Amino acid sequence: MKHPRLKSLSPNTSGVILMIVLWVLVILTVLVVGLGRKTSIDLALTKNRIGKFRSKYLAWGGLVYTIEQIRRDTEDPEAKAYDTLYECGIRLEKNQSPEDLFKKIPLGAGYFEVAYKSAGTKNILYGLQDEERRLNLNAINVQNYKIFYHLLTLLDVEDRLAETIAAAVADWQDTDNEVTNKPWGAEDDYYMGLAASFHVKNSLFDHVQELLLVRGVTPEIFNKIKNYITVFPKSGSMQINFETASEVVLRAVARGTAPLAGADIGDADNLARKMLRLRAGNDGKDGTGDDRSVEMNDLGLVATEQAIFLTMSNNRTKVAQFLRVTVTGVDQTTLVKSRLEAVVERSSLTVVFWQRH
Repeated sequence: MKHPRLKSLSPNTSGVILMIVLWVLVILTVLVVGLGRKTSIDLALTKNRIGKFRSKYLAWGGLVYTIEQIRRDTEDPEAKAYDTLYECGIRLEKNQSPEDLFKKIPLGAGYFEVAYKSAGTKNILYGLQDEERRLNLNAINVQNYKIFYHLLTLLDVEDRLAETIAAAVADWQDTDNEVTNKPWGAEDDYYMGLAASFHVKNSLFDHVQELLLVRGVTPEIFNKIKNYITVFPKSGSMQINFETASEVVLRAVARGTAPLAGADIGDADNLARKMLRLRAGNDGKDGTGDDRSVEMNDLGLVATEQAIFLTMSNNRTKVAQFLRVTVTGVDQTTLVKSRLEAVVERSSLTVVFWQRH
């Protein structure tokens, strides 16, 4: 049987088929590359999620470890008698440093660190922060609100605005409806007159961010002062640790106290400088092993400075009751980090505040 002969394709037809084949190949290539890229992204995202999960629990592990260090310090009568920048809420053995306790501590598939940037200098210090180095918003009242006023002006808040905010902070938590230092403070009439009205709290601050509700406080001002303020403890008088407070806080307390001691701002600033110089020890650096206790007889004070120091000492403490822990957990495989910040009450070893960053 004879087979029918196939007709040969014309050059034009062959060209069309070739073009179609090439376009199919291009489309398939694009699809393959796209799918491969999507798969690569999905894998990277999965690795990141796993790294975030691990680093989060590494940070929590670091917090548990740190609470154990606080417990050891609290149970040692000698160690718990004072807290400094170098040895705050912890007990160091001979020849041991805070870095030994808190730098790159291995755990599981990664490690954690407990460290913070010091207010003002931004130096990295390993260890804990006591809340007593900060001004307690809950201790500000009509008698001492000028201390907060001076903190604000030292951080470049305009004078009249600083006066308004300081008086309004006292009004926010007092139980009366009397405006502090009219016309600067603010009670219920002011807040109810706002477009988005609300009642004044007339109770203690629960969180520092609550300050954003107070008359005159803007996010910019809050960011300037947030590292210098606390809400712990929730009640009681203002307690400042001279061994750990920043220059700004020491100057604010000294300036706010100066009129009661018959002195002026210049005397207050000179006193704060002498306190910082003595505290830093022979190396002139805060947070090192040779830090010294701030004792009046070692400061070389003139009469007015001495009067301020004695008046300030009514609000002095050497022992931290609340300790701030900043832990960074790092997953070694992905290098993903998680940061956890918590405040621990020393007496009960209870976490009274925490947040993840």
